[in-house]
Amino acid sequence: MTSRWLVSGGSTLIVAMVTSCAGGSPRGTVGASAEAPRSQSAGHSATAAPSSRGPAATKTKRPDPCRTHELGARFQAGGYGTGNDFGSIEIWNPGPAPCRLAGAVTFTALFADGTTDLKAVPNRPLPRLSVTLPAHMIRPREGTDQSGYLTALMMGPERDDPTQLNGLCRPRDELTPAVLALSIGSVTLRIRNHDVAAPASRGISRAVYGCHGQVLLEDLAGPQGQ
Repeated sequence: MTSRWLVSGGSTLIVAMVTSCAGGSPRGTVGASAEAPRSQSAGHSATAAPSSRGPAATKTKRPDPCRTHELGARFQAGGYGTGNDFGSIEIWNPGPAPCRLAGAVTFTALFADGTTDLKAVPNRPLPRLSVTLPAHMIRPREGTDQSGYLTALMMGPERDDPTQLNGLCRPRDELTPAVLALSIGSVTLRIRNHDVAAPASRGISRAVYGCHGQVLLEDLAGPQGQ
């Protein structure tokens, strides 16, 4: 009798324990399922946050705008051809960091007495420029490749003169501006219209000139690849 009571009591105890575990399981399951989304959400946020910050951390910084006094510019004589006189303005950035030139392009010229050459204009409407000049650019040497520089191509019509019967410009009407003024956005460069390095043996004018002072900005080309 005693041993059967113990077994019976043990069974009752086991059943009670099983019932107690079964009764606690749903509550434990509900608690786990209620916490799981929070745990999963927190884990997802922890994973997503670095990826959202990643592109910002690796994004290349936009170069600062170029400033007039930090740029180099020179005029290079180009010679004659088909009744025109040619030349170019070369612009470079000798500074320690790249800089950006952006904005509308305007051009004019000044005579030695400071008056404006009203006939010095762009030959055609030029689009707004947006170009980055690399750092540590060196001053271009005479006759070297210009593709690595920001280059403005100049032309001076020295023969065409509609006021003359033969259409040719008289020597006294061939006027040479002293300064070429090129503006890109807020940057204005004033370049002396004289190429001191042009070899005299080339037999060309060291400045660009035109009939009655007409000097034209033909085109503006950025460094190669831009």
